[in-house]
Amino acid sequence: MVGNFLAFDPEYVSTQTPVMMPHPSEYKGQASFLYEQQRDGSFKDVTAQNNLYYPDSKCMGLTIFDYDKDGDLDIYQANDHQANYLFKYEDGTYKEVGIQSGVAVNTHGATTGSMHGTIGDIDNDGLIDILVGDLRYGALYKNRGNGFYRDVVESAGVSASLSGKGSWGTVFIDYDNDGDLDIISSNGTAEELILQYPVLLENDGMGHFTDVGKDLSSYFDSKRSGRGLAVVDYNNDGNMDVIVSHLDGDGSPTLLKNNGTNTNHWLGLQLIGQNGQASAVSARVEVTYGTTKRVFVNQWATTYLSNNDPRIHIGLGKTEKVDQVIIYWTNGEKEEYKDLNADRYLTIKEGTGIISE
Repeated sequence: MVGNFLAFDPEYVSTQTPVMMPHPSEYKGQASFLYEQQRDGSFKDVTAQNNLYYPDSKCMGLTIFDYDKDGDLDIYQANDHQANYLFKYEDGTYKEVGIQSGVAVNTHGATTGSMHGTIGDIDNDGLIDILVGDLRYGALYKNRGNGFYRDVVESAGVSASLSGKGSWGTVFIDYDNDGDLDIISSNGTAEELILQYPVLLENDGMGHFTDVGKDLSSYFDSKRSGRGLAVVDYNNDGNMDVIVSHLDGDGSPTLLKNNGTNTNHWLGLQLIGQNGQASAVSARVEVTYGTTKRVFVNQWATTYLSNNDPRIHIGLGKTEKVDQVIIYWTNGEKEEYKDLNADRYLTIKEGTGIISE
C-alpha cells in the first residue's frame, strides 16, 4: 500500500500567496495505490478492484492493523485537510467507514492537516486506540470495542498541550517503563518557519496525559521546527530513545538518549513471520503479567515519514517476569509462550519459537 499526497506542479504560483509555497488545497489530490505481489516477484495494481481508488485524496500517512479484531488487516489513511479514511477489509475487498466509525474528523467536526495514525492501547483495556497528530490540536480516538471510536483528545488532556503547535511526528512511547503508553510529539508551524515547543506527555495509567517534558530534558524547553520523529532503543538498554528531524537552524537531527533513571523492568520482542519480517507486520500480541493484560500491534510505521524500532517494547513496572505472551500472526496462526524473564530482547520466529535473546 503506497500513500500519495498531491499532484504537485512546480510551475504553479499561488494567486493568494505568490511569495510562499502554495497551500495543499490549491493542488489536486492523488490516489493511494495497493500493489499485490505476484508469484514471480512482480507487483500488480489492484487498487480499483479493492475499492481503494480515491483520486482526490491527499494522504499523509498510512497505518495497517486489524482495528476490529476480525482477523484481517484494515487501513487507516490520515489525510491533509480532508476527512481521514478507514478502509475496512470485508468480504474480500475494502469498504471506507471513517465517518461512521468516528475517526474521520476531530472533536469539532473539522478536517485538519492530519499526519499519521499512531496506534496503541492508552488505558490497557485490550483495545487499540488511534492518536492522530495534526496542525490544530490532534485527535485521540478511543476504541469503544464495537468497531466505533470516540475522540477523547480534550478530556484526556492532550489537546491543551498540542493546540496551535502544529504536530508532525507523534508517537506512543513508554519512556519510563511503568507499563503505560506516553506521548511524544515534534512540532512546528507548517506554512511559516515558526518554532514551537516539542512535547512529552505522561500517561497516568488511565489514559489521561500531563506535559512533563520540560521537567525531564532541556530539549523540551527550547522551541524548534520538528518534523519526523521516531522512537528506538539504539543502545539496547531497554529504555526507549528518540530521534527527531528539524527544519530550523542547520536542519540537524537530535538524538535524545533515555538515561533510564527509573528502576522499572521491560521486555522487547522482535517477530519474524514464516515469510520473513514483513509477514509479521501487524500481528497482535497479548501480554499478561500478574493481573495485568496488555495488547500490542507489531507495527512500527506509525509516525509521519518515519519508522520506529521494529521491536515491540513492553514496559513492565516492577514486574520481573511475564506470565504469558500470545501472538496472533497475520495468517491466522496462534502461538503461546510462558514464564519469560524481563530485561531482555527476544526474537521469535513463527513456527520455530524463540531463536535468539
